[in-house]
Amino acid sequence: MGGFGPISTLFMRSKMSPNDTDIVYVKCELEGKPAKIIRELKRRGMVKSVREAVVQGLLTYWDQVMVRDLREAQARTGTRIAAKTPR
Repeated sequence: MGGFGPISTLFMRSKMSPNDTDIVYVKCELEGKPAKIIRELKRRGMVKSVREAVVQGLLTYWDQVMVRDLREAQARTGTRIAAKTPR
């Protein structure tokens, strides 16, 4: 996984909750750099749990993917959407 070290004992299943919310159960062990990052984030008080660190990481990664997809779409269509700048 991108040079972060092994992720072992991966178990994942998904379902829909009664109110139609996606639920994914993930059980795995993190080793190496990901484990060190989580410990450091918890030590600094930036996250309270491993779950919070994983959720924040996934949301950040998803934002990066969406920005990349937007740039690729702009390049394909030859358009450019002006970035919103705070005033």
